[in-house]
Amino acid sequence: MAQEPGGEDWIENALTANRVADFVISLAHTSPEEQERTRDAKERFLLAYELSMGSIGEACKKAQIGRRTFYNWKQTDPEFQAEVREIDHMRVEMAEDGIMRLMQNGDGPTIRWYLERVTEKYKARKILEHHTDDKTFEDEIDEILAYMEGNPQPTKEHGDNKQHDTKPAHQE
Repeated sequence: MAQEPGGEDWIENALTANRVADFVISLAHTSPEEQERTRDAKERFLLAYELSMGSIGEACKKAQIGRRTFYNWKQTDPEFQAEVREIDHMRVEMAEDGIMRLMQNGDGPTIRWYLERVTEKYKARKILEHHTDDKTFEDEIDEILAYMEGNPQPTKEHGDNKQHDTKPAHQE
């Protein structure tokens, strides 16, 4: 039974046939030399990528390819994509090993950094407090609000706990 033009299956089959035709045409225009040059360039890139610790720009420069070529290969070549992922994974493992070595040697800042990122118990808690002399920012806000409401509060003067009357002149 022939499919009617315009049906969903017909459109999908036409698109698939069109993709296959494009692929066959691209193979026909690619000489064996180009394929080998491409393989060599990919190998150069992967070696440079590993040696550069995952720097795409540096690896592209050393392999003499453009960044767009790298991203095209990564998108269209599953084997190449897997190799890149493996190098990325090795880089992460190397960093983890370095962190563990530092912690084993008792490096306090590294231990703190690790605990703050891995456990909830040690997550850094940031407390923002602004001090003017011996008053906190919150104390200053309270004083300003009280003054605006006509109820001045006593203030501290440089830590000696002296209290001053801060009534506005019009209220005396």
